[in-house]
Amino acid sequence: MTRDMVFAILKTAGVTRAEVNFEGGNDEGTIESIVLHKKDGTQTTIDYSYSHSNPLHEQLSQPVWDKYGSFAGDFDVHGVVTWNVETGAISISGEESTRRGESFDEEVDQFDLTDADNLLKALDEAKKLKLDGQDLINHINKAKGAR
Repeated sequence: MTRDMVFAILKTAGVTRAEVNFEGGNDEGTIESIVLHKKDGTQTTIDYSYSHSNPLHEQLSQPVWDKYGSFAGDFDVHGVVTWNVETGAISISGEESTRRGESFDEEVDQFDLTDADNLLKALDEAKKLKLDGQDLINHINKAKGAR
């Protein structure tokens, strides 16, 4: 089906504008809906998940697949493809965002060593008592409860 054929079908159906809403990124993407705006001011929303086998719907969404393919990459996008029947123009618009990792390196001035101190004390005591296995675990748990 050619571009002109798609516009002819839309015009014959009384559609002035078709909007294909989509979103995706990170290896996943989908057509959310197709909205057909008619001359009489009404609109019809088509849930694309139930209509992707329709050749017209496939052609209306083709600009999304041409631009984003499998939506592979570290980005998120949501947008709309607009088929303007009156002007014969097709446009795609929306928002894309990219995830960028930022490195950091900071010095830790102070932190609470209370648990570490209690654990070291409990281990020292366990060594003195020559505890191992479950006795060692019980001794450490008892020390934790005493704080």
